[in-house]
Amino acid sequence: MQKIVSIEKPTELSAEKVELAIADDIQRVTNALNSQISIDDRVIKESVKFYSDLVNKIPKAKERIKTNRSVVKATDSKINIAENTLKEAKRAADDLGVNPKSIDGYNELEQLIDEVQKSQKNVDEISDRLQRLF
Repeated sequence: MQKIVSIEKPTELSAEKVELAIADDIQRVTNALNSQISIDDRVIKESVKFYSDLVNKIPKAKERIKTNRSVVKATDSKINIAENTLKEAKRAADDLGVNPKSIDGYNELEQLIDEVQKSQKNVDEISDRLQRLF
């Protein structure tokens, strides 16, 4: 058996081909960097706007937390008054031997207390979430 060995001649690149290849590489990299500058400009512009918006909103958000806490505190007082009113109505109904739910407005007040407590809880939770951001 005879082995066939092929000998390839090394290809010599001319100086012009090397210069053209390097020039093409330079152009590709230049285009990529110019594109990156355009992307960076958009990212910076959007980020500066977000930063500016946040800087302006943070004091307002902190003030909102204080206001929310005051609202929750005021709501506590109203709920206490409403619950005491229901207790008095129940006592009066028991004394008279009637069902307190038969008193006009009793059921509505009971329902409103539940709704206000849920609403108060939501105000408190959003205030906590805002507070955690700081």
